[in-house]
Amino acid sequence: MTQKDFDKFVARLGEALNRHDLKGLAALYAEGAVRIGPAWSEARGREAAANTRDPLFRAFPNLSVKVHRYFWAGDFGFVEWTWAGTHTSLYETPQGTIAPTGKRVELSGVSIFEFDRYGYIVKEQAYFDVMTMMSQMGQQVARAA
Repeated sequence: MTQKDFDKFVARLGEALNRHDLKGLAALYAEGAVRIGPAWSEARGREAAANTRDPLFRAFPNLSVKVHRYFWAGDFGFVEWTWAGTHTSLYETPQGTIAPTGKRVELSGVSIFEFDRYGYIVKEQAYFDVMTMMSQMGQQVARAA
C-alpha cells in the first residue's frame, strides 16, 4: 500500500461511514478480517466487521463522521475521527438495549488498521471511551474507584 492508496482508503471509509453503507464498509475488509473495539465483541469476517456499526447507524440515523488526521506506515494505518449524531432510535448493545434519549452525542477515537498486500483490512482495532458516550446519552455510568 502506498500513501496515495491510503489516502483513497480514508476517503472511501469516510464516504461509506457517512452514507451508513454497510456493504461499502464490508468491501474494505478482507474475507477473514477481525474488528475489535470497546463497544462490541470481537467481529470476525468481512460482513461481521462492517455490521458492528449497524446498531450505531440505527440508533443515530443522522450520525456523521469526520476524519481529523491519519497516518500510514507500511501495512498499517491510523485514523483519528469524531462521530456525532442524535440518539433517536433503540440502541442495541451487548449489555442491553437503550431507549431513545433525543440527546446529541459526540465521540472521538482512533482506529488502527492492518492491511493485506491487496489493500484490504485484515485487522482493525478501534479505541474510544464508551463511558463518555453513555454519559452523553444520560445513562448512569459507574466509574471504577
